[in-house]
Amino acid sequence: MEGWLNGCRPLLGLDGCFLKGKYGGVCLSIIRLDGNNGLFPIAVFFCSSECTETWKKFLEMMEPSLNLHRYRLNFISDRQKGLIEAVSSVFLFANHRFYFRHMYKNIKKYHRGTHLEKLVWGAVKAWKQTEKKEFLDWLKLDDPAAYDWLHREPYER
Repeated sequence: MEGWLNGCRPLLGLDGCFLKGKYGGVCLSIIRLDGNNGLFPIAVFFCSSECTETWKKFLEMMEPSLNLHRYRLNFISDRQKGLIEAVSSVFLFANHRFYFRHMYKNIKKYHRGTHLEKLVWGAVKAWKQTEKKEFLDWLKLDDPAAYDWLHREPYER
């Protein structure tokens, strides 16, 4: 815990994976970045299914330890089943962001093209608001439906 409190950023990755084998189930995990940008596992939780209740139970067990960090917590995930609701109910004031790679996989089911890929990823990677706006303006001209799809999600996520 000393390393978590003093040497790590308050950025936590939440993920789950299905366990294939004799017993099956799901492994839920919380990982973080250490001072050298290395991944460091904080906790794992084995359960029978991935749903809001199991994520909530796992996060409630970890909440006292995680809230000891002096900075506001930031969670990043891939929008798994029940995860969004569980994080918002257990950590009321934490930020929750999503991996854009998973969002891009969803958008390219309906909108295709290498030009679209360059515009979307350019907007996501832009550091300046003016640069992001340029990419989004080009996207709006090129594929208005893709622009609308992308705008369903708030900018901060």
